[in-house]
Amino acid sequence: MDIAQWKTSVGAFDLSMSEIGRTDLALHPAECSPDEVIGSVAEAIGEVIARLPPGTPPVFGVGVGVPGPVFHGQETLVYAPNVAWDGVPVTRLLRDAVGLPVFVENRVRTFGQAEMWFGAGRGTSNTTIVLLLSLIHI
Repeated sequence: MDIAQWKTSVGAFDLSMSEIGRTDLALHPAECSPDEVIGSVAEAIGEVIARLPPGTPPVFGVGVGVPGPVFHGQETLVYAPNVAWDGVPVTRLLRDAVGLPVFVENRVRTFGQAEMWFGAGRGTSNTTIVLLLSLIHI
């Protein structure tokens, strides 16, 4: 799942990282409370799982990319000033809502990891990720 400032996407992938389900939410985290975002995302996860093809193995976890620094300690907290999150316990809130293991990381780091596994960074020991953001919301 990718939570960005102006959009949120929920996808289901098999272990080869082939997409097997997806929904894009008309949700703008910058305009909602963290509880509203988590509630909408949890509902979307349930909908995506319900639409998976028959015979699909069970979902074993949720990976979340968030738009700000993530601090992993006794509790994982997200500080994302661009969406007015100040120490939001996304991992716990989402885990409680969906009943699955949840892994949260900064979305730029998740993009970088995906490039190393499946994209232009494959086979290299280092790569550089450049993420350009538009400051204009239409």
